[in-house]
Amino acid sequence: METKEQRINAIRLQCHEKKFHAFGYSYLYTCRAKIYEKRLQIINYAGLVVPLFIGGYVMTYGTETTKLLLIIGGGILLLQLIFSALALIYKWDEELAYSIESAREHSSLYQDFNELGSRPPSNYDEILSRFSILIERDRSRSMQDLKHDVGEKMKIKGMRWSLREFQRKCVGCDTIPYDMNKTNCPVCGKY
Repeated sequence: METKEQRINAIRLQCHEKKFHAFGYSYLYTCRAKIYEKRLQIINYAGLVVPLFIGGYVMTYGTETTKLLLIIGGGILLLQLIFSALALIYKWDEELAYSIESAREHSSLYQDFNELGSRPPSNYDEILSRFSILIERDRSRSMQDLKHDVGEKMKIKGMRWSLREFQRKCVGCDTIPYDMNKTNCPVCGKY
């Protein structure tokens, strides 16, 4: 029969395992948010700067020498239009918002699992109750994340980030990563 202390320690170990994964997911959704943010910034930049530049040029120098400028600017705006259509079709703005939300929730889960694992209450019922709530939050977030899957390569990158942060050995290559450089390891390096 397990003692109260053994049951509490078992929950603490699970908390530390869950915080490891939450930390990695927080990182990869943050990376994903940066990707979408950069894409949308480029689209917005091209859509704003090119017409302003052409308009300013025409207002300053007139329309006599603008043929080449209009050809170049028109080409850039055509590309911007294509990427704007892609952004609408693939809902980059929604993916950006979701990635930010998911990164925040995983970061919160990391902190809460860390807190519960590091400083658990002495009452078993209380730690079990708090752990159950965290597990449910984690399960709910995981179910939502399935709709916005990050892909296997990003998961490997998140794994490497967590292994590096917590100084754990990778089960694939049996080394502790000290940087985020790619390696040949299928568990922590091929992303």
